[in-house]
Amino acid sequence: MRPRRISPSPDQVVRYGVGLDVHKHVLACCVSAQIRTGEIIAVKIHSFRVSPAGLHEFTNFLQKFRPLHCCLMECTGVYHIPVYHHLQKCYQDTTTRIIAMNPLLLNRRLTDLGTKEDKADARGLASLSLYDQLLRPSYVGDLAFIRLRDSIRSYHRTRIKTTQLINRMKALLDGENLKYAFNFKKEWVLKLLDCFLSHDCTLEEAFQKRIASQTEHGRSITILEMQCNTLGEYATFRLNPRTRFLLSLRFGEYLYVDTLAARYLQETEKWVLQHSGLADAYVKLRQIPAMGSVAALTTLAELGDYFRFASWKALAKYSGVTPTIAQSGEQKSKGHINRFTNPHLRRVFVQMAGILINISKKDNDLARFAALQYKQKQLPYKKAMVKIANKIAKTVYNVLVLDVPYDPNHEYTLKRQKKVKLTLKTKNTLLEPMRTRALRRDIQGFLVTNSQYLNSTSRYHLVSGFQRLIKKSKWTDELD
Repeated sequence: MRPRRISPSPDQVVRYGVGLDVHKHVLACCVSAQIRTGEIIAVKIHSFRVSPAGLHEFTNFLQKFRPLHCCLMECTGVYHIPVYHHLQKCYQDTTTRIIAMNPLLLNRRLTDLGTKEDKADARGLASLSLYDQLLRPSYVGDLAFIRLRDSIRSYHRTRIKTTQLINRMKALLDGENLKYAFNFKKEWVLKLLDCFLSHDCTLEEAFQKRIASQTEHGRSITILEMQCNTLGEYATFRLNPRTRFLLSLRFGEYLYVDTLAARYLQETEKWVLQHSGLADAYVKLRQIPAMGSVAALTTLAELGDYFRFASWKALAKYSGVTPTIAQSGEQKSKGHINRFTNPHLRRVFVQMAGILINISKKDNDLARFAALQYKQKQLPYKKAMVKIANKIAKTVYNVLVLDVPYDPNHEYTLKRQKKVKLTLKTKNTLLEPMRTRALRRDIQGFLVTNSQYLNSTSRYHLVSGFQRLIKKSKWTDELD
């Protein structure tokens, strides 16, 4: 709905609302007023430069409109940040709210039908700023938080770049039909490639040069000798000069980007450890299974002020590990992951879920929950990862917000205690029945007598079967 544009008298105005459409160099400002009859009127529309002088002129312009209720703007990448902090500095009183809102949550129908221009957007935002129940502020944070978040995001971007460069180098080698498996994550491979690309020699000669260099400096040559013996038909392979030139350029770029990624990560951890609150949270997060240093730093940098989340469900929704829900009447269904989320946190939690699914040692609650979802309930892999990621978000909330010390076997212990209490309540004893104990002795005697005929595989299957037999005997005793 488009508000009428008139000039009300000051005694008619209850409050003013300001809508800002921020761009790189210009911001469009619309001031709307709510009069005593409840009607919303557009009072003034103006444009200002996004520069120090322009922002100063903009704040002087807003001084004319009192009481100022709310300033509403869209989150526009980085363009809204200087405007947001400048307004916060100028309006430190509690009566004025500076709100940056997710553009996906703003209804485009607030502007004129068929009209998409800066002043129309500002007019729609100004009208919306006077409806408190429709406003959902986004977390912006101070400049220190923004720089910390930019640092960890830069690290992830450089990691993506290193993967792209590795794939391009492998494509060049495959084009020359050199199918030897180079692992670019290992230091000796990087030194070998440097030698191979720096000299016009065969691959075996490059190995020999590296072996001679390692021997000269008194370092181990075991790995190089083992790998040199596996060269096979690629031992006499020599690169084309043009291919060697292109590989040298991309190899140098890869080393530079890899060093840059390490520097970004070191600086991020350094900033976190210098902040006492973040340093304690960093240590707590590292105790969660599958939560490495990169995942912990990313979680802290993306969450910012994690105390703003009222519940673990709010944190899980912000992290993007909860599906959308569509309900109409009696029908209710879960859809895809919603768009109003943080993709960086979702990637971290989902990667942790993949680790927990594939880990072999199930010695903590999260690993056991992952096995329950994927192997016992046999959920699809992606659906199981989302459920596990949701569980991880709940654990992160308990550790950071509720300050609950992480116990890897908390749920398992509660389950055992509940089982013991139930057994005492129903049977009045915790001892095994006589038939079960006799069966256990027979099984133990059988395994000892025939141990010479058993290997690890047959022993595993026999023990698993015997455990099911013992469980069935307990159930039969209960029926008797």
